[in-house]
Amino acid sequence: MSKMMVQMMQGGMKGWGGKGDDDWGKGNGKGKGKDKGKGKSKSKGKSAGAKKENRQQNQAKKQDKVILDLPWKTRLSQAYQKVHRIPATKESLVYTVEKVGDEGYTCSLAGEKFTNSYVLHEAVETKKLAEEHAAMKALESEFPEVWEAVPESVREAGAVAAINSDAERKETEGPKEITPKSQLNSDVQVMFGAGRSATKGDIEYTVSDKGDMKVATVKLNCFEDGKKKTFKGEPAATPTEAENNAATKAMEELADVIEAKRLEHVTRKEEKKAFGEARAAAAALDLVEQEANTALAALKKKKVAR
Repeated sequence: MSKMMVQMMQGGMKGWGGKGDDDWGKGNGKGKGKDKGKGKSKSKGKSAGAKKENRQQNQAKKQDKVILDLPWKTRLSQAYQKVHRIPATKESLVYTVEKVGDEGYTCSLAGEKFTNSYVLHEAVETKKLAEEHAAMKALESEFPEVWEAVPESVREAGAVAAINSDAERKETEGPKEITPKSQLNSDVQVMFGAGRSATKGDIEYTVSDKGDMKVATVKLNCFEDGKKKTFKGEPAATPTEAENNAATKAMEELADVIEAKRLEHVTRKEEKKAFGEARAAAAALDLVEQEANTALAALKKKKVAR
């Protein structure tokens, strides 16, 4: 019988338990016997490590699911914003969808920062699917590193799979509620125009107690003259309701300003859309010309060969 086994039988084993540097632990305990040893036991250390590993695996699965479920238009917008460091808006990425008789829809895509325009010539069943095809092609050409980072199975599945995944997710989540706070955020962005995006510091909420009720004020720090305006809402039972009341008050008093800016926004959007459509049409003509030249060159080569 080994010396260690003798020590175990005599109850004098030392060094087991203690704080672990890994899942199993490293012996630092000084206790005598099985009940007096200090530190964490091996089984407890292993359990904690296993739980941590399970959490990491679950998080990885959730992240993978998010990546797999993203529509190509969303991937393209994210890449555009990350690379060019400007918001990807409907004005900076212009999708132009056309109906082709009973065959379906085609789509052209132009971007302010794109090196080319992208045209889907073959008609597909829906407008959304046509846009997904154009976005997928643009992502592959304009942002090859982002394209390569997308799982190969997702790339091979194409635009149809992205449409199906997006539809399933929306059906599960249901429609998103538009609250006064979210609407005020949108209105503030309209007031900014295309110059910059609204930030957290542009809209500040403060909630205070009034008896058993809550009262909120919202301060807007986003006016061109540098002035800050504060609006106080009606009392409410909860802080969230109070903040929504303050946002409602702000929109009521700024209705004329917001409407004027919205008209400017619509006009600017229509101008950029027209510009994008012109670029897409020009790109389509260039593509047709290139195909014609290629066909003509092949015909001449064939004649010479004869």
